[in-house]
Amino acid sequence: MKSKFNTVWLVLTYNCNNRCNWCYANSNHLREKQVFPEQYEEGTVHLLESLDIKRAIMIGGEPTLYPNLFVFLKRFETAGIDIGLVSNGRRLSDYKFARELKDSGLKAMSISFGGYCSKVQDELTGIKGSFDESMTGLENALSVGLKVSSNTVITKNNIGELEKMVDVLEDKVRSMTWNFCGVCLSEEVNNQSMLSPRETAQAFQRVYDYAKNKKVKIKLVTPMPFCVFDKTYLEQFKKEGIISGGPCQLVHGKNFVIEYNGNILPCTHFNGFPMMNIFENGKIITQDTFIKRYFNPDEIPFQFREKISKFPSEKCGDDSCKEPCTGGCPLIWKIFKPEEVINK
Repeated sequence: MKSKFNTVWLVLTYNCNNRCNWCYANSNHLREKQVFPEQYEEGTVHLLESLDIKRAIMIGGEPTLYPNLFVFLKRFETAGIDIGLVSNGRRLSDYKFARELKDSGLKAMSISFGGYCSKVQDELTGIKGSFDESMTGLENALSVGLKVSSNTVITKNNIGELEKMVDVLEDKVRSMTWNFCGVCLSEEVNNQSMLSPRETAQAFQRVYDYAKNKKVKIKLVTPMPFCVFDKTYLEQFKKEGIISGGPCQLVHGKNFVIEYNGNILPCTHFNGFPMMNIFENGKIITQDTFIKRYFNPDEIPFQFREKISKFPSEKCGDDSCKEPCTGGCPLIWKIFKPEEVINK
């Protein structure tokens, strides 16, 4: 059963030096205590190695604020697990910090940008100077030899400026990934920046055309219901691997999140709603214990996947639709009505 696993996201801390109001991490208000315990690092890496995890990605909050980051990175390198990092890039504005990331075994990372200039991004992050620090961090990451991709969440705040993001980053990143502004379960006010699935699809189609003319590689990484895309774009996206072509990880369970406190989440947006925990009696649970709990029909992880795999709309199960998307990210349907989004 361990062969079913692929990627793990590791929340090192929910602390962040930005304050993006739509972020799932911004919904948690006890940030000063939310740091991964150093004494669990070695055991966690050993557990992931025993589960045959292919890739681990350090996230937050802002993972570069984690005090023992360089040591933790080296543990993954020693174990032979491919390790990535998703960051706002601001701490990499210190060249020595960027250099030490590379020396600790990090090979590639993603830097998040919400805007194309200081005025836009600083307003989104709530921090003056954040854009300039992120851009300097990007330059330093490239200078030390890290492979860098950008990541942008499409929101009401930046929907009209996506092409400008391409202009600013096209010569600096190897690829650009884009996300649907996802549902925050623990703080509903964070959902105010969300666009509808169809609005997001239209915006992505627009930036796809722009990026393609500039020969910039882009991808929409949030699972989306395929029927929100225009048919001509949909076929091209599937052909080029531009959109996710299968069920969300909430359904297949190959990927999961480990929070700073050992909680296992089905995805980052379930902050505050754990399925199980790997910290037990001062130790990390064993591979066998993890597998038994994760796949046991009587336990929450299995029951959760079974329930959430149901179609969001009867139209998704109709014989006229042969698409494998299963309605995209199931959390979309907490905010939007399937009968209003999924049509024809």
